Amino acid sequence: MNKTYKEIAYSILESLYGHNIIDDYNISIDFIKAKINDVNIRLQEEVFKQHDSLEAFYQKQCCIEVVCEKTSCVIEGEMVSSGDVVWYSEIPSLNPKIGWKNISYLGKSDMLKGFKRVTFSGFMSGAQLDWTRGPIFTIVGNKIYFRDLPTTGTRMLCMVAILANPILACNFNEDQPYPTPDAYKLELLVKKDILSTFPAMPTDEIQDSRDNVGATQGKTGEVNSPKNG
Repeated sequence: MNKTYKEIAYSILESLYGHNIIDDYNISIDFIKAKINDVNIRLQEEVFKQHDSLEAFYQKQCCIEVVCEKTSCVIEGEMVSSGDVVWYSEIPSLNPKIGWKNISYLGKSDMLKGFKRVTFSGFMSGAQLDWTRGPIFTIVGNKIYFRDLPTTGTRMLCMVAILANPILACNFNEDQPYPTPDAYKLELLVKKDILSTFPAMPTDEIQDSRDNVGATQGKTGEVNSPKNG
């Protein structure tokens, strides 16, 4: 069943406090949301290694802005333009451990034909091969660089990709289904990860609100010690 980011987070929070988390710990919803993204990226890598479908992790974003960068330098205190123009887009980090499968489509909003992805060396050489005729792109860090865009007036592109952190998508809405194949499994893994940091949780039911009265009496050796009975 698809669940939203908020639904997953609050479901985990309610379940955790059902385990009687002691008063010393205050698990915030923001902490849980961060854990959801951390665990989800591990799920992406697990599915990739098993050669299963990654479709459930992809997000469609048609708000990828194309920016013009004019190369220039300072000569004797004056800014001089080289006349060269570079077209690029800034995007959130992709998951690098799943290779080029981290982008399924990048191109115009009609979704008819995507641009060709090439290596950086192929991009520098202009990728002058028959099969790469048309717009090409390469990725360096968090920037996508383009060559031969369809029109100089291209401002927005669509991208279908797997981000390292889904909530950083330019059109993310936490009230929409979170991009994961199995929300139930994701919840279980997040709870397991969080509970692993509470080694005494299954048996320790003592809370600070009880003022540790029993522990204090036990230290005197006069109340709980069987020798004094």
